[in-house]
Amino acid sequence: MVLYFKGVAHPPPDKQRKDPADLSAAEIHTTQMGKGGGTQLLYEHDPANCVGTVHASWESVNGSLRVAGSVRDPEIIKQMREGTLRGLSLGTDVTGTSDGKTILREQRELSLCEEPKRGGCLVDTIDGVSVLTRHQASKTRGEKSTLANNIVLLTPPCKRRLSKGYGVECLTHLWKIQV
Repeated sequence: MVLYFKGVAHPPPDKQRKDPADLSAAEIHTTQMGKGGGTQLLYEHDPANCVGTVHASWESVNGSLRVAGSVRDPEIIKQMREGTLRGLSLGTDVTGTSDGKTILREQRELSLCEEPKRGGCLVDTIDGVSVLTRHQASKTRGEKSTLANNIVLLTPPCKRRLSKGYGVECLTHLWKIQV
């Protein structure tokens, strides 16, 4: 049994790093998790507990780092389907100089965790089905979701129609909006 998932591994970057392991927009853009046969998917950063593989990563339209992968461990699959294990956490190696300056950040692994350190880093799609929705209802907007949220959460097939006549086309993880 294999479970396939997609989710956010790193939120859009802040202008100021809060942690040495936080990624910049350029680092998110150039991250290639999954190359060379895949990146390890661990449970709670435990190298002795590899539960799957990250097959791909890409920068989403909102600047976050998105990932796609698979899980092989039956107990982890059960917890993910039940909704008790949906957090994602990057395992980032930070290399620095002797005076404390960072010179390199590398993603060594991604972990499934109960509660991620960075907000919004969650599995949002399981086996092609969205398992995370955002409802934004304010007095001024009065809408349940935004176009940007819908685009981020879209999954193949590659052509989908959104509300209000918007069309979206997926070109290998690049989204083109047609109004």
